Amino acid sequence: MIGRKLFSLVQADGAVALYTEEVDTGPPAADEVVVRIDAAPVNPSDLLLLLATADPATARSTGTADRPAMQATIPAHQRATVAPRVGIPMPVGNEGAGTVIAAGADAAHLLGKTVACLGRGMFAQYIRVPAAACHVLPDGVTAAQGAASLINPLTALMMVEVMGAEGHGALVHTAAASSLGQMLNRICVEDGVPLVNIVRRQDQADLLRNQGARHVCITSEADFPARLLEALDETGATIAFDAIGGGPLIGQLLDGMETVAIRRLPHYSRYGSMTRKTVYIYGLLDSWPIQYHRGFDFSWNVAGWLLTPYFEALSKQRLAELWHRISAQLTTTFATRFADTLSLDEMLAPVAVERYAQKATGRKFLIAPHA
Repeated sequence: MIGRKLFSLVQADGAVALYTEEVDTGPPAADEVVVRIDAAPVNPSDLLLLLATADPATARSTGTADRPAMQATIPAHQRATVAPRVGIPMPVGNEGAGTVIAAGADAAHLLGKTVACLGRGMFAQYIRVPAAACHVLPDGVTAAQGAASLINPLTALMMVEVMGAEGHGALVHTAAASSLGQMLNRICVEDGVPLVNIVRRQDQADLLRNQGARHVCITSEADFPARLLEALDETGATIAFDAIGGGPLIGQLLDGMETVAIRRLPHYSRYGSMTRKTVYIYGLLDSWPIQYHRGFDFSWNVAGWLLTPYFEALSKQRLAELWHRISAQLTTTFATRFADTLSLDEMLAPVAVERYAQKATGRKFLIAPHA
């Protein structure tokens, strides 16, 4: 099946070019399907690949009226990071949803079904993927409703699973008013998991509290350190998932966890508490270095965290259990609200790039490749 697909190309001159090309998916193998993609969300991980750290404010049109394209400038200090990509067109989009229009012999049961799927290059009109990457959406759920049913829901659920597997009883989440953060909050409210939400503004705190959040700390408020300590003390949270990645917040979280742990020691220890404290960084909203002015505590860990290894380690049975929960709650716990829907052509307009590249609450966009 021939259709348009969006590509991101880092050029030797320090620009990233975004454009679409006609691509033939080819026929599906026995265990593959061809999906007509009707909706695909723009996730933060997509933006990282799409823009290659380029400044959205430098976006400029380079195509024609009937075939739009654009370029943006990558800051000089970031070019070494994306140098391995120079000259290699990269398809963009990690998840999407649509209708199976062709299927191999072993996947014939999916023909005509509306599915959500994971893969590379979902910002496309058609894509060929393994049948195992597809999950049938419930009757009555549209492609738009199911487009973001995998990455954020699985990420939020795996955060809770990792918390339990590593022996923690509560968790902290930063940038908690994001689509993912709201989803995690609803899961924790539903499952009775103590959660400390960290946000920047009062309106974000109100948003989460209206969805049942009990502990919300606002970093811009003067009493943030005290409120954080109070929430950590009440919940006993010793693990955090951080979407910010830089600045002082990670250090503040570790300090707060250690302060609470020391309060509970039966006697003084010159090495601090032995309570294991972990901050997993899964985002990059702030590219500044991590600031942590630690005391004498040695029982702490800061590490990167990515869904993929945990997802790939799931058994088929466990994945089926998670999908059963997600699909049953797609319009409630795992619902995603979008600020706007864009066509592939509209996505390549400089003014649109500045909109969907914003790191702001309520600014998640949906791509409709056939619009």
